[in-house]
Amino acid sequence: MRDAHRRTWLLALIALACGGEGLPQDEIDSTSQSIINGTPFNPEGLYYVAVHHGGPGNTSTTRPYNICSGTLVRNDAVLTARHCVTYDRTIGGVVDGNLHDFELLIGSQRSGVREIVDLGSDVAVIIAQRFFTMHTRNVGWKVPLYASPSSTLLGRELFCFGYGVNSTTADPATAGILRYAWLAPNLETSFQLEYPTNASGQGMYKGDSGGSCIYTGHLGTALEVTGVNSTCSTSAGPCQQIKPEVFRAGLTATLADRGAAFLHRATSANTSAHITTIDHPDTNDRPGALVSVTPNWSPPGHANVYNNRHIGAYYHSGRWRIFNQGIAAMPIGASFNVSVGAGFVHRATTANTSAHVTTLDDPRLNGNPNAAFIVTPNWNPPGFAGVYNDHPIGVWYNASRWKVFNQDLAAMPNGASFTVRIDRSVSVRATSSTVSGNTLYLDDPNLNGRPEAQLFVTPNYNPGGTGGRYLNSPIGVWYSSGLGRWAIFRQDGSAMPNDAGFNVLARP
Repeated sequence: MRDAHRRTWLLALIALACGGEGLPQDEIDSTSQSIINGTPFNPEGLYYVAVHHGGPGNTSTTRPYNICSGTLVRNDAVLTARHCVTYDRTIGGVVDGNLHDFELLIGSQRSGVREIVDLGSDVAVIIAQRFFTMHTRNVGWKVPLYASPSSTLLGRELFCFGYGVNSTTADPATAGILRYAWLAPNLETSFQLEYPTNASGQGMYKGDSGGSCIYTGHLGTALEVTGVNSTCSTSAGPCQQIKPEVFRAGLTATLADRGAAFLHRATSANTSAHITTIDHPDTNDRPGALVSVTPNWSPPGHANVYNNRHIGAYYHSGRWRIFNQGIAAMPIGASFNVSVGAGFVHRATTANTSAHVTTLDDPRLNGNPNAAFIVTPNWNPPGFAGVYNDHPIGVWYNASRWKVFNQDLAAMPNGASFTVRIDRSVSVRATSSTVSGNTLYLDDPNLNGRPEAQLFVTPNYNPGGTGGRYLNSPIGVWYSSGLGRWAIFRQDGSAMPNDAGFNVLARP
C-alpha cells in the first residue's frame, strides 16, 4: 500500500465486510520494504487462508509445508488452485483423496478438510471441517465473486495476497506469512487474467497459487474475489489468475449442494398451527433442494423447548416448511438444525415396500453396511402428492440394501417420501459409559466445545450391519455446556438404550 490514507481506508472497508468493530492499526507493518517484496498482513479474523500439508508424507521436522494460498468465500469453503491439493512437494506425487494430509489456517484458527471438489480449469473448493470465525460471525458470512466482466479489471489496481516466499532466493520454509501488494492485470485471455509485477517490484510467486486479488470498489461497497491464482512464475514475473466466469457456475452449484447449516426457530411470526416456515437463501425458491432437519433443544441464546412429535419437511409457495406429522401444534420456540446437501429422494412404492419397510436402491449405498447417511421425511417432492407418515423412522441394512422403516412396525404408507442425505456422516452406537437417562453423549474433537455446530441424526438399527435396536420415539440433539459435548436425546424422556445406534452428520 502506498500511503497511510489508503491503508486506513482498506482496513475500514475490510472491517465493514467482516462485520467487525474495526481492526487494530498495527495489523500492517508499515516499515516493511514494500507475494515478492510484499507487505506482511495479519490474517486473524479475515478471509485469507494458508493451505498446509502436514500428513504422513511430510518430512519437515519443524512445521508443515505451506503449499498454497486460498480465499474463504464462505465460513466453511476455501477457494484455491486445484494443483494445490494434488501435488505433494515432499514426495513429488499426487495425494488426491488424502484429506487428512491438509490443514487450513487463518491466523490462530485451524481446520481439517472435509471434502475437496474439483471445479475444473485448475480451480478447486475445499470444504472445511468447521467454521472459521470472521470477527465473531461464524454463520452466513460470504465473500462474492467479482460480478462484472473480468475485462473491466484491466489496468485497475487490486488488493492481491498470498502466503508465498518474499523473494526469489528465499528458503521455501520461510513461506507462510501473509503478504499483500497492489497489482493490476494487463492481459486477458478466454479463461484468465495475467498480473505482472508492479512498478515497485512486487509480484506473485511460488506459494501464492490458490490465492486471489480482491476488488475493493469504493468505500462502503462489498469486497469481491477476482479469481484464483493458477500458474505463477518461478521468478518474479507474471502470474495467471483464472477468471470467475470460468468457474462461477460450478462454485455456485457446489456451495448450494453443500449449503452451510443454519438454525431455524419457530416464532409467532413464522409459525401457524403445526407448521413453521423457513426463510433462508439456501432453501428459498428451491423446490428440489435436499433439505435435512433435526430438532435442536438447546440453540445458543434461546430457551430449551421440547417437540415430542414426528416431524417432516415440505415445500410450498417458494418456501420450505417444517411440520408435525400428526398435525399437533408446533411449539413456539422449538428449534431445528437445517441444511441442504447432496443425495436423493426416495419414494415408497408397491415395488420397493413391504409392511413397515421401504428399500433404498442407490449405488453409493448398495452393498455397503458401513454407509452412514441422514434421512428426513419429505411430504411432497416435486411431481408427487403429499403423504403423511406419523411414525418414528430409522434405517437398517439387510441383504445388501439399506432400508427406511417405521420403528413402531406400522405399515409404510404408499407414496411416503424421504430425503436421503449422503454426506460425510458417521455411525455411532451407545454404550453404558456414554448414556445417561434419555441421552447419548458424543465425544468428538471436531464438536467438543462447539455449541454453534450443527448436528443431524438418524436412528440406525444396526450400524455396520450388526446388532439391532428399535427406538420408538422422536429424537433430537442438544449441547451440554457443562460437559462441552453434543448429545442425542429422546424427546419423550424415556431411557436411551445402551446399544442404540445413530448416523450422525456434523456440519461446521
